[in-house]
Amino acid sequence: MRVKERLERCGQVVCRISGEEPLRFVNLCRSQNICLYGLQKKEEGYLCAMSLRDFFQIRRIRRLAGVHIQVIRRKGLPFLLKKMEKRSVFFLGIAVCMALLGICYGFIWDIRIDGNQEITNETILRYLKSRQIKCGMVKKNADPHSIAADLRNAFPSFSWVSVEKTGTILKIRVEEARKNVPILENTQEGSLYADTEGEIASVITRSGICMVQEGEYIYPGDLLVSGEIPVLDDGGNVTHYAYCAADADIVVNTAYVYYDRLDYAFQKREYEKPRLSAVQLGWGEQQIKIGEKETKGEYRIRAWQFRLSEAFVLPVMLTVYEAVPFTVYPAAYTRQEAIELLQEHFSEYYKQLRKKVMRITENDVKIILYKDHAVAYGIVYTQERTGALAQIEKSVIETERNDS
Repeated sequence: MRVKERLERCGQVVCRISGEEPLRFVNLCRSQNICLYGLQKKEEGYLCAMSLRDFFQIRRIRRLAGVHIQVIRRKGLPFLLKKMEKRSVFFLGIAVCMALLGICYGFIWDIRIDGNQEITNETILRYLKSRQIKCGMVKKNADPHSIAADLRNAFPSFSWVSVEKTGTILKIRVEEARKNVPILENTQEGSLYADTEGEIASVITRSGICMVQEGEYIYPGDLLVSGEIPVLDDGGNVTHYAYCAADADIVVNTAYVYYDRLDYAFQKREYEKPRLSAVQLGWGEQQIKIGEKETKGEYRIRAWQFRLSEAFVLPVMLTVYEAVPFTVYPAAYTRQEAIELLQEHFSEYYKQLRKKVMRITENDVKIILYKDHAVAYGIVYTQERTGALAQIEKSVIETERNDS
């Protein structure tokens, strides 16, 4: 195995030896320390293999022995490199592409934001750009902890922010605080306030003093569990208050009113075959557009961002604009079509509501057909958790105690 590896590394030549005195040639090679591997006798002569270095030393020996050397096969690294010289431009292109990919991997080419509802992606991206956090920045300059802290300070409605670098993607996940509940700044102490309207179905308190009970009706902002615990003396008087982070599982019965109206008469659009309007190729912030997008009618925009994997996004974007001409004419739904369409709308609403609440306990939505329109309305009864941790307003007794 070692001989074979050495021959492949240094180059190997397989030869056929023929002529007057091949045995003399073999003996002369042996006397000159020239190694012949796999020597075999054939009808047309002898077959053997030798290293490339030894092959260049047998010219004088070949003349002395009067033999003819015919090269049958060449193997090894030197011959492979010789073949690669003819395709040097191809391999150079591969090397350049690998170098460019390595350079691109060191930058952020996509920023993804998830979890925001009230604050739009454009607002967040505009703020990040003012902080020099944008597509095309050096990846090592993007500090996830610093970005998360800046977002929490800039947008007080964010109760939780997570920033992660994955390949060439900067992933930002946020959670927005519920309305009517103050935001807790000190997580070591606080009370739980309601962020949902409804009737309490169950209460399990872990820490703090529970201020509500099962069956009670609550509104957003009501105090549920107090993190302020009175400390009494031997006489039963309050001397001061201890504070903790209130914690409880509180489930409320809630109700959502659903209403959807559908007119039988509508304007129907009959679309024609889309036609290519413009093609745009972007590299980072540079854009090259071929063709012009028309100003009338509807357009279908399709965009592809080049990527090597899910986490390795490249700064190359291809956008195709297609014009979709259409004709408008009056039409009307049949009653059966109106019912099916309203059911489809409610099914989508039901699916989204199931993601928001713990469970749906009852569905009381009905469809009523009128002369010129149809209406789906009713109440959907659900159960969901409530309670948001908020800052405590310390009592007068504790304030006087601190001042003293």
